[in-house]
Amino acid sequence: IHFAKLYNLKERDSCLFHDYVDTIKFKPTASDQSFKNEFSIAGDDFVITDIGRIIRWKGQHVLIEAINLIKDKIPRIKVLIVGPYDEAVGSFEYYNYLQKLTQKYSLQHMIIFTGNREDVATIMNNSNIIVHTSVKPEPQGIVLLEALLCRKPVIATNAGGAVEIIKKYG
Repeated sequence: IHFAKLYNLKERDSCLFHDYVDTIKFKPTASDQSFKNEFSIAGDDFVITDIGRIIRWKGQHVLIEAINLIKDKIPRIKVLIVGPYDEAVGSFEYYNYLQKLTQKYSLQHMIIFTGNREDVATIMNNSNIIVHTSVKPEPQGIVLLEALLCRKPVIATNAGGAVEIIKKYG
């Protein structure tokens, strides 16, 4: 159901294939200034990106907590939290929690919620690090493979398929 809503698909006209990574689309490319301008990212900002549905088990709160711990040590951080939060795809309740957590730590100038995006390869290529924060083991994080194809460093939780992907390809 969540894929049908996320991609505006009609079930009867759709077939879902998992574990597909577009190696033509996901490759290293030059920085895109228009993308950076869209999110007010300066040339010397260090960009950390977390891509995935905004839902509790994806663990975006872990990243926000971590940024709070290092915000004074690395002041030129921009964090992109990319993904949908609408019900049946993500969680609007969890999105609100993340917003409140961001405000609690006064991180509004660092953390940017982009919503769902179609330009994930561009986002990755304009990021310094991709993080994967799932708090439950995920069988295979396609985002990890896409990030590695873009030759981006990846920080991932030590659970599920992430461990195998990072050890094998990282």
